[in-house]
Amino acid sequence: MKKTLLKTFILFAFTNLSAQDITTGLVFNLGCNSDVNITDGETLTELSSNAATGTIVGEIKPIEGPDGNANSAFNFTSNSHINFVPAAITDLPLGDVSANGRSYALWIKTEIGDTRMQIFSYGTNLKSLHVHLNINQVTTNAGQLNLGFWNTETTQTGPFSTITDNKWHHIVAVVNKTEDGYTTDYYVDNELIETVNLITTDIVNTQIPTTGTAYVDFRIGGRNTEGASLSYTGGLDDVRLYNRALTATDVEALYLAKGNTLSVSEVETTNNFEFKVYPTITSEILNLKSNVNLEQLSIINLNGVVVKTIETPTEKISVSQLTNGLYFIVGKTASNTSTLKFIKK
Repeated sequence: MKKTLLKTFILFAFTNLSAQDITTGLVFNLGCNSDVNITDGETLTELSSNAATGTIVGEIKPIEGPDGNANSAFNFTSNSHINFVPAAITDLPLGDVSANGRSYALWIKTEIGDTRMQIFSYGTNLKSLHVHLNINQVTTNAGQLNLGFWNTETTQTGPFSTITDNKWHHIVAVVNKTEDGYTTDYYVDNELIETVNLITTDIVNTQIPTTGTAYVDFRIGGRNTEGASLSYTGGLDDVRLYNRALTATDVEALYLAKGNTLSVSEVETTNNFEFKVYPTITSEILNLKSNVNLEQLSIINLNGVVVKTIETPTEKISVSQLTNGLYFIVGKTASNTSTLKFIKK
């Protein structure tokens, strides 16, 4: 599955049909860095263009993230959470999916599978109009995720793939409008796990209010309504909400941007063509090694755009002019093409 998606991504680049920018339709993006003050009562600003401000409640600590960098993810403890005001988040996908769909993406790391926990939740109080992402308790599919839509009764669209192994996993749920209703595509670590039909479509056809006595905060790390807190315990990073349906290429771009840590060197051998790049994390020079003369070298960013092309490349190329991030590097000979990846820091 991963190789197929990667080939699709490269095909986009070489046919000038670049993948949609992964900031398109992004209405909420919570991330962590060493500059974030995450003590109780402090505020922080999410990273989308809405720049909504959240208030921290309880103890949340910075931990090593899925990209291997220190202090680049949040660790939630029992009864800790972050509250955002929904009205401050323009186009928050509360309901009314229309033809654009909507998507939820995040990195998660937890070992707790015997307690029901809500990773995020928003909507009105009680069960009238509500959206949440759960980890189930032991009595109902222990340790499995599900995306829940409430409208007087639950319409859970999971569960799927157990992920409570205390390792980082990338989770994406994409809600699509179809001729017959709505479906949700579930991805775990860049793999499409399953597609589920929604039991009812009431909530996705109804706009959840953001004002009045019924509306409550958009909460990361627990339940935002009355009743048990359902606090989340574990790591979270790069929580994203989109007012559109992400494509498989978008999902892979998000996954590769944070996860899939690179080794010191990348090597691929295809039809006796060996292509190697090192170091895979560099700020200035990238070294190339090939057993066949390269005719062309292309560097492609995560949006599928070719940012640099070199004819008859030498063994060393400068990448200092590139912005920081993950890139694909494509080496071409007269009869073969090989694709590797590196990080510009």
